[in-house]
Amino acid sequence: MKTRLQTSRTVPTTTARQCRGGVFLPFRKFSKGEPDATIVVTENRWGKVTLKRCRLTQTHQNILEAILVNAEEMREAPDGRIGVRYSPGKVLKYLEIRTNNYTWLYDQLDDLHATLIEIETKDWKAKGSMIFMSHESKSGMGRMIPGKDGSRMEARFQTVIFHPFFKHLRMVDAAVHYQSLLPEILKLKHAVTQALVRFCLTHDQVNMALADLLTALGAIKEDTPERTRRQILKNVRDEREILERDFGILLRKMEDGREGIFYRKHPKVWFESPKPVPEPVLPEIESEDPCPANNGNDMGPNQR
Repeated sequence: MKTRLQTSRTVPTTTARQCRGGVFLPFRKFSKGEPDATIVVTENRWGKVTLKRCRLTQTHQNILEAILVNAEEMREAPDGRIGVRYSPGKVLKYLEIRTNNYTWLYDQLDDLHATLIEIETKDWKAKGSMIFMSHESKSGMGRMIPGKDGSRMEARFQTVIFHPFFKHLRMVDAAVHYQSLLPEILKLKHAVTQALVRFCLTHDQVNMALADLLTALGAIKEDTPERTRRQILKNVRDEREILERDFGILLRKMEDGREGIFYRKHPKVWFESPKPVPEPVLPEIESEDPCPANNGNDMGPNQR
């Protein structure tokens, strides 16, 4: 039985807790964990995040946000699933990656589908995956298909179905809109700098020691080798001019002599307050484990 769908307005770029350590790590790549392995990634003043099955990085967050910004159509079901129709080629171009590198893109989406995320704050708990499933529509998804005249043509669209967990986060957490700054974030050379920018953009004001901020993000830990620690700090310093010019993020000494990060809310960023959630849902939102793709999907946008 098909679900009655509703057209959905543009969703926020992200939520505050997703950018404050643990969900998307401040690295480009991460080796996958063993199946069903639990990895406690980050615990800081904003809560605790646990990832299962694999670890997500800034690469995954870049892709997720690029899909949302470049969505051709969005549709929402009453159960909280959100169907997003997008062009893989357009998203790859937006990310400045070869537009035929579909295998790489779909591998990253597989990670977002497989990873089980557990978030615990002082006010709420949430558990689920970002992506419920993805499927090929009749209009194709990122490969060569027969054209009407018998020639081969590039398929244009794929539909990604976001898990109800994806919507629930935007209800219990502060939603953040920084769509207009995303191109500048993607141009940053280092993943740790991308994570630092996203962290700052979720605040009205930041006045924090650089080392403490990087620790909160999970970039630096107690067992991080000194050489690696120095390289991470260097990566941030190397982009200090861009941080100030494009995001208003200053890197300078604090009153106690430590190196600090200073930021005041960017005029192109805006927030949505958490929304009322039915009492039975709180304090914990339990979404299902990631679900495999199936042929009975009812979330595909209208075919054209």
